[in-house]
Amino acid sequence: MESRHIPFRVHMAGIIEIMGTSLYSQRTTPVRELLQNAHDGIVRRRAEDLGFQGRIDVLLDREAKTLTVTDDGVGLDAAEAEKYLGTVGMSLTGLTKRDSGGSSGLIGQFGIGLLSGFLLAERIVVDSRRTSGSEAVRWEADQGTDINLGRGERVEPGTTVTLHLKPVGLELLPDEEALCDLVRGYADFLPVPINVGTRPQRVNRGTAAWLEPTPDLELVEAELSETFDTAPLAVLPLQIGGASPVSGALFVSSERTPGFTSRPAVTATLSRMVISRRVENLTPPWATFLRGVVELPGCRPTASREDLVRDAAFESAREAIEARVLAWFAELQAEEPARLKSLVQWHRYSLAGSALKVPALREVLRDAYAFQTTAGPLSFADILDRSAADPIFELEADRVVWFHSERHQERFISALFEGQGRPCVHTVRTFEESLLAAFMMDARASGQRVDLRSARVSSPGFDDQVLGAKGRGPVSAEWAEALGLGGAEVSIADLPGDLPAIAFLDERHDLRSTFDGLRTQEEIPSGFQALIDRHLESTADARNEVLLNGRHSLVQRAMEKSPRHPLASVLRLQVAAALERSGARPDAASQETLSRDLEWIAEALAGH
Repeated sequence: MESRHIPFRVHMAGIIEIMGTSLYSQRTTPVRELLQNAHDGIVRRRAEDLGFQGRIDVLLDREAKTLTVTDDGVGLDAAEAEKYLGTVGMSLTGLTKRDSGGSSGLIGQFGIGLLSGFLLAERIVVDSRRTSGSEAVRWEADQGTDINLGRGERVEPGTTVTLHLKPVGLELLPDEEALCDLVRGYADFLPVPINVGTRPQRVNRGTAAWLEPTPDLELVEAELSETFDTAPLAVLPLQIGGASPVSGALFVSSERTPGFTSRPAVTATLSRMVISRRVENLTPPWATFLRGVVELPGCRPTASREDLVRDAAFESAREAIEARVLAWFAELQAEEPARLKSLVQWHRYSLAGSALKVPALREVLRDAYAFQTTAGPLSFADILDRSAADPIFELEADRVVWFHSERHQERFISALFEGQGRPCVHTVRTFEESLLAAFMMDARASGQRVDLRSARVSSPGFDDQVLGAKGRGPVSAEWAEALGLGGAEVSIADLPGDLPAIAFLDERHDLRSTFDGLRTQEEIPSGFQALIDRHLESTADARNEVLLNGRHSLVQRAMEKSPRHPLASVLRLQVAAALERSGARPDAASQETLSRDLEWIAEALAGH
């Protein structure tokens, strides 16, 4: 075959289909594109005439089935209309932005905005006149490949774009009020006034308090509240310089998000035109409660102009925002600690879960996050301050922090620590146990000699320093088997108080026993079983603990007898009561043993 050159051919219907199905997520996008084209025409005229202001008028005529957008900007001459309106991918605005290094204040870039009009229209008519005095031009096109270019009738400089609407266009633009909402949604912050229909006042506000060089915090808060229809808990104006500058305002929303799964999102603008109401990954992933509006002149829009390109500029802006938010929290801690504690308390679960992986966030929460303890709500800094180790017993640690994670034992543990200077932390939520451990690791990394211990008999120092127990030791193998209900580990010591036994529950051991029982009765779904196994994998050897009071007369007398004596049955019932107080549930074998004990005691009392 003979080699030859052939031109590219564009199938307009195919391009429009791609726009509607793959490029733009909203079929009302043409309204945004026409507004930004009108804005850019006005900005280019302002560059020629510094005293020029300009305006945009939008008119919906349902009777004529048209939507018209008119501006008094720089306009086009015949050569520009032919070159730029009829060439897919070539943008006069884009060329101007590149020539000015991106600092022109223009919005358009890709040269496809006008074509998006075909999502709503069957025909597009452009009437324009250049400020340079050339004659007016009319450009007309339908969804075919032919364009009509001729003399226009416009008298004043500027451009009018008329969409002859398809039925879908009339459906999406049911009335003038809906059109006003669209205009505000896309262009509320544009400084160019936009008028809709015959309304005497502009429909877009034209600016925002957070865009001012020195924003008034009260005005910013009021406008954010109106814009997002929610009351901000705290407001952070942003004025960040650098290669990827950021301006605007963020606020802490009162809306709570479940767990740690919700992703933060803010409104992003370029040249004050809304790019997206939900730009993700711009604010810290741990700050799911942040909302706001940010202007990002250093970032680039995607081709659809519905999102931002994730490039180096975007990453730089994201890092700058995270650093500023963390610095803001530190400022609140120094200047308004009560306010920061309130914010942290309101969003405690999101922050606690995220702080496990973000050391800088833990540094902020060290003084602001309140753990529930036996001494009331305390920050980690307060807990550490109150947890001085006994120098007689502790040679390796200056601070010992006690914790427990068994929900059913909160009251019991609180009673044990009552009157003591040291607190015990109630980490009944798994992530709080991990957070407390992370705080302790940070303290060790900073050179502090600290230790974290579970409030259990087997933990070093717990028996003598917390319980006041003396001479703790194991019971004989016979007694360990006789009293070890549900596999509990049994030891004995001289205890203050009049209880014959106290018990400490390991809830995960109890949970494992429950699921082991379920496995013998019925099949557990494999996915659920895998989840259970992962949660309990570290508890295979965990056991409930029972500590007998060697000073109690029942314990003393029973220990003088055989584990088969009726007193052993009485003592076993006391052990069961201690386990029950701790929240343990007896398994089937223990229940059967206790039933026999009751029968034995009944017979002994009856004299048989």
